[in-house]
Amino acid sequence: MRSSGHRLGSYAAAEFPEVELERSRLEEQAEIGLEIEREVWNRLGIRSGMRILDVGSGPGIVSAALARTFEGSDVTGIDADPGAIERARWRVADMPEASRPRFELGDLHDAPGVPDESFDVAYARFVFQHLADPVLAAKTIARALVPGGVLGIVDVDDRFLMIEPKSDALERLVDHAGRAQSSAGGDRRVGGDLRRVLLEAGYESVSLFVRVVTSDEVGAEAFTRVIVGYKSQLVRGSMGGVVDDEVQELLESSARPDFFGAVGLFCARGVRP
Repeated sequence: MRSSGHRLGSYAAAEFPEVELERSRLEEQAEIGLEIEREVWNRLGIRSGMRILDVGSGPGIVSAALARTFEGSDVTGIDADPGAIERARWRVADMPEASRPRFELGDLHDAPGVPDESFDVAYARFVFQHLADPVLAAKTIARALVPGGVLGIVDVDDRFLMIEPKSDALERLVDHAGRAQSSAGGDRRVGGDLRRVLLEAGYESVSLFVRVVTSDEVGAEAFTRVIVGYKSQLVRGSMGGVVDDEVQELLESSARPDFFGAVGLFCARGVRP
């Protein structure tokens, strides 16, 4: 799976000032959401025996869960972060070789270990928010899919994030993070745009649904850590101690008995002609 040279977009884990903190955040986010993701996988039509490409596989938690959930599947993860690839390979080292995911270093536009027309399904989780050209990325992924193969995307739209009691700190953090990600080529409101992205990329039978995740479901503190984790990393360089104060305020508010939060996960599905 190759395309002409393009920057992936607004995300590069290795460039974070606290790289290990970011990798740990990715692991926590993946572990918290696994049961929810299994629901999403079923709705996307992932089944046992499929050849699955995990796009932006990070530390390998989701790839491993896909392999364990769908017996007989062949799972391949790709990620542009060498440290994440190393962690992912370590994570699955004790799995039986026949079901063990393999991991390839690369990104959407340069993944020589991913042959064309070799996967039944591609799964891109929290990837498209970072892409400067999501339509091009969807077209590139299509080349890795067999005709009739499915691209499933899960991503965010910060317009569908709320907490009660209302928080000025969250509004400021969302605003600053949105501006920072946009200036780097990303879009924190990509969720609502995914139908258009897939249609313009030439996919058929396109559908989009929203899975609401609440603080009651995953725990108030864990919910808050997840919604502020990447945003705080994104703006820490420009806001310094201000963002730390806002994160602390939000974490403290999550301990209140009347705290409630909800976020929408936008899940899109398209079929390669």
